[in-house]
Amino acid sequence: MISEGAISAKEAAALLGVSRRWLYSSAVPRFQIGRRIVFLASEVLAYREKCRSATIQSASASGINSAGRLPGVDSD
Repeated sequence: MISEGAISAKEAAALLGVSRRWLYSSAVPRFQIGRRIVFLASEVLAYREKCRSATIQSASASGINSAGRLPGVDSD
């Protein structure tokens, strides 16, 4: 481990539930030391929370409830 809180791409991908390939092509904050790409756990978790917040805000702005349906619309 390079420093306190530094994690590998494999660990960062696991935290986000994505592949390493997606992680490398994303906007998740990272830094490079030599050939090694390193992520800070706190930044990965903050990125995850930012994405979660954007999704929740988008759904509530469109009027979709937590079940993924418009209020007052029956599924039958």
